[in-house]
Amino acid sequence: MLTTIPIVDKLMMDLKKTRMDDLVDRAHYMFTVMGLLFAMMIIGAKQIFGEPIRCMVAAEYPGESSFPS
Repeated sequence: MLTTIPIVDKLMMDLKKTRMDDLVDRAHYMFTVMGLLFAMMIIGAKQIFGEPIRCMVAAEYPGESSFPS
């Protein structure tokens, strides 16, 4: 609607052309996100498919009849 006004149209086109990052910056934030997602998947898989937490049981420790409360 406002782009039919020539001055506004030129201003909008100038704003779209401006780019603050280059190829190296885009690669850095792309690989950073990919690396964090990969680490998240590895940690999540370890939590889901790994060995569960083993609780201490009194029978494993001779001389201890129960844990202090």
